[in-house]
Amino acid sequence: MSSKSIIQNPSLLAPASLCSETTRLSKTREPGFDLTPEMNESETIEFKKSLAELGEGLNSLAAILNKHGAGELWFGIKNDSTPVGMEVTETTLRKVSQAIAAHIEPKIFPEVSKVLLSGKAFIRVGFSGTEKPYYSHGRAYIRVADEDRQLSAKEIETIILRKNRSHRGWD
Repeated sequence: MSSKSIIQNPSLLAPASLCSETTRLSKTREPGFDLTPEMNESETIEFKKSLAELGEGLNSLAAILNKHGAGELWFGIKNDSTPVGMEVTETTLRKVSQAIAAHIEPKIFPEVSKVLLSGKAFIRVGFSGTEKPYYSHGRAYIRVADEDRQLSAKEIETIILRKNRSHRGWD
């Protein structure tokens, strides 16, 4: 498999109706599941080589939510898009799901699934949310290109004021 053998498939993002109700843990993707060759890290896609980078992955998840409202986090793929794979068990999937539940605020309910490709296993986290700002480990981040930048108190205030302004109705 070439280093460019994985691509984005937006139809894989969990529907908003699922995200608001339950975390979906999938053991494997159905046969015929295909990832195309041009997927790279972007403002809505983050790659992590292994679960050793889970904390950084959660920061990216919050950053993507704060800017775009939806995205994908992949484990088993290096930053340069090289697929390395990893051992994925039901326990591994649960560990990712529990980390998201424990460290992302406000709560989200992503789809956490195992993807098999050319004999290698990966974890894909599809997520979405509309309750900005999102925090990872108590800090808010924003996505800039393929990097995560911590938001200042003033930037967080601006997001909250914008959110409150859009929710304000007529008295």
